[in-house]
Amino acid sequence: MERNLVIFSLALTLIFAMDLFKKEVDLGFTKFTFNLGFTDALERSAYDIRVRLSAREERDPRVVIIDIDEKSLLEYGQFPWPRGLVADLVNVSFDKYGVDTLGFDVLFAEPEDSFTRSEVAAALSDDSIGMAELEAQRGDQRLADALEGRSVVMGVVFENDGQIAHVEESVGVLPEPFFGSDPELNAKLIKESAAREVQRYSANIPLLQNAAGRAGFFSILVQDPDGIIRRVGVLNKYQDKLYGSLALQLVTAYFLDEPEPILIDNPDDGYAGLEGIQMLHAAIPLDGEAGVYVPYAKALQGYEYVSAADLLSGTYEGDITGAIALVGTSAAGLVDLRSTPVAPSLPGVEVHANVVSAMLDGSFRIRPNFATAADMLLLLVVGIILSFGLPYFSAFLSTVLYLLAVVSAVWLNWYFWSEKLLILSIAPVLLLSTLLYIADTVVGFFVESRAHRMSKKMFGLYVPPEVVSEMSSTEDVLTMASQKREMSVLFADIRGFTTISEGMQPEALSAWMNEFLTPMTKVIHSHKGAIDKYMGDAIMAFWGAPLVDEEHANNGVRAGLGMLAAVPEMNEYFRGKDWPEVAIGVGLNSGEMSVGNMGSEFRMAYTVLGDAVNLGSRVEGITKNYGVPILVTEFTAAVATDFDYQRIDSVRVKGKEEPVSMLRPLGAKGAVPQDLSQQADAFHEALDLYLKQEFEQARKLFTELSNQFGQSVLYDLYLERCALFIAEPPGEDWDGVYTATSK
Repeated sequence: MERNLVIFSLALTLIFAMDLFKKEVDLGFTKFTFNLGFTDALERSAYDIRVRLSAREERDPRVVIIDIDEKSLLEYGQFPWPRGLVADLVNVSFDKYGVDTLGFDVLFAEPEDSFTRSEVAAALSDDSIGMAELEAQRGDQRLADALEGRSVVMGVVFENDGQIAHVEESVGVLPEPFFGSDPELNAKLIKESAAREVQRYSANIPLLQNAAGRAGFFSILVQDPDGIIRRVGVLNKYQDKLYGSLALQLVTAYFLDEPEPILIDNPDDGYAGLEGIQMLHAAIPLDGEAGVYVPYAKALQGYEYVSAADLLSGTYEGDITGAIALVGTSAAGLVDLRSTPVAPSLPGVEVHANVVSAMLDGSFRIRPNFATAADMLLLLVVGIILSFGLPYFSAFLSTVLYLLAVVSAVWLNWYFWSEKLLILSIAPVLLLSTLLYIADTVVGFFVESRAHRMSKKMFGLYVPPEVVSEMSSTEDVLTMASQKREMSVLFADIRGFTTISEGMQPEALSAWMNEFLTPMTKVIHSHKGAIDKYMGDAIMAFWGAPLVDEEHANNGVRAGLGMLAAVPEMNEYFRGKDWPEVAIGVGLNSGEMSVGNMGSEFRMAYTVLGDAVNLGSRVEGITKNYGVPILVTEFTAAVATDFDYQRIDSVRVKGKEEPVSMLRPLGAKGAVPQDLSQQADAFHEALDLYLKQEFEQARKLFTELSNQFGQSVLYDLYLERCALFIAEPPGEDWDGVYTATSK
């Protein structure tokens, strides 16, 4: 057992190791990428936990957010605001409060080409105000004048074909590419950069863009499958040029910098690419898509939110001199809320603020090129140690080894995260360790209880799961003692089995029987029945033990009808395999029976015995005489009151003196098809005439039934009896009982 567990553990370790690489596998006839999927989701959750644990709590005074909040909307109206009001916000931010650099997480893609009523009224009342003067008061012009000569970065939105386009074609004017317009340099950078390529943009109108000069995209295109923003793009490709993000352009403007690309060229593996951006104060590392992992601060704690209304009114009393200010919104109605590791709904402008803050310090966490190899090494070391250690250790030592492996992996991962700013995977090794520990624990439990489990499994082939549960928890159920109970018993038999078996090979016959017995057993179990035994082509089942079942008769009849209902589908399957079709007869009886474990010290069987059981067997045997698929005794019908029945006959079975009425269940009350119900009523009428010895009238009705509903064994049987009794009347003492001469 230990050896098998070691092999299983090593195989599981190999599966997790293969999952780390996410490599495409070519099988010749198909290709697929080995990816467990759930490990990625767990790793994203583990990443979020580390981000929250390491999130900065103190505010960064170098970055502030000018917030178009609910207060601002209440005082100055819904956004977008008139450009003149935005111009006032720019002027007061620089002139009164002394911000160093201002960035807009807002887009001005269309001109504000209408004058306000006050502007028109002023022009009409003052002859000195001409069109030139009025044009100078236009909102767009006022905003352009406010931007001119100041350190301002406008916003740009990029879109790709994977998104729902806001515009069918690009609008506005783009700024200069981030690394300049040198065609040779841009061609080299485009070739060596893995930045995301975009197809469209929405930029600012020329008047505003030319006045500001700089612009950066604030569209967050890097989004994980769960919708959480963990990374943002720093560079995007558009028409063979690279454009910088809003955060990157803000820091560049702040330092009056001319950044240079960091290119690597490794002839050993042929890798060449844009690895980062060198700025005056620090190097900004880029990942494989020219993006960065966002080093989040605590949500709504890392940066000061200054209400735009307070700046415009001059009532703000804080000090934001020399800061980089981002104009954005936290108002829910403006729909700029993002799902992040630190908050499910964080204003998008704060995402950019976090990137700006990290760029000022050059403090980004990166996932290095060797990260996958490092993850693989740790996974293999832990997996191999646990694979060979857990199966041979005691439960206590296995737990100690598991905890030691988990704690060591977490400590090592946190060390690289917090001290080296490296992002390594932790979820796969933790999940693998836990699965190996659980496997060892579960196998140990199963080994200790193997005999008990095997007993339950074998008994479960005959009785439903709830019976197994009761017999497992009740010691005296498994004794030799039997008890008397009111129960129901069912016998089912295959019609013409001898002929069928003679025409089939032994292997095919065995498979055919298995395909018959399995669905029949499922039906019985689904109605709380217990399989007593399989007798060649027959099934014996009972209800009412070991669990007491007050509905034993109803459940038995439901099972019998269910077995008949399963036959057509079974025969369709048999026809597909060129096997003989099957027809069955079902008989049920209810009454007092002896039930219990009966047998010898070498072999026992949980079974039922008694006259009521024998009568049930006889009932199944005579179904073929009447050409009906199912019959129950009057004793079953008396307690199985959920069904409508058709009286068939009164029979004195072999070995019994007292006659027993036989009835055919038609279906649940109120659910019997109308034609079947009408046929049964007509048969009852004919049967009543027959029992009254009005054989001529009875024969007439049986003939009408045969003509109307088709010739059947049942109608032919009674027509034959009527003819016999017409020729030789039975006498006044005739009780209408038929005496069966066979089982």
